[in-house]
Amino acid sequence: MPRATPLPHPQHATVRRLHALRAKVGLPGKPGLTARIEFVTLALRHELVREIESYSLWDAGYEGLGGRTLDTCFEMGDADAVAAGVVEHARAHAYEDRARAQIGEDQYARWALEADRQGSLAL
Repeated sequence: MPRATPLPHPQHATVRRLHALRAKVGLPGKPGLTARIEFVTLALRHELVREIESYSLWDAGYEGLGGRTLDTCFEMGDADAVAAGVVEHARAHAYEDRARAQIGEDQYARWALEADRQGSLAL
């Protein structure tokens, strides 16, 4: 039987926002892309990736907030745009080191290349 209310979390407001976004990450087009970028940036910025991937937030009462949701952010046909958006956000809000530590140096470098490539196309 699911918990009626989630257990308290030290980053309650952020986890609630992630929980609200979980239903939107699978949407197509711009609304979904915006939700996917926000979901990943929140997870990285607040160092919640491991809790999401391990399903510990789901187990704490945030049903639907698990690794599958994080995977969906990169499986909707716009993974390059998500990666670029995350890197741009991390750069703008000074949490590149935290993001890099959570996803790994090599993966972050690939994402950064995508952000730089997309940025040069906008000029």
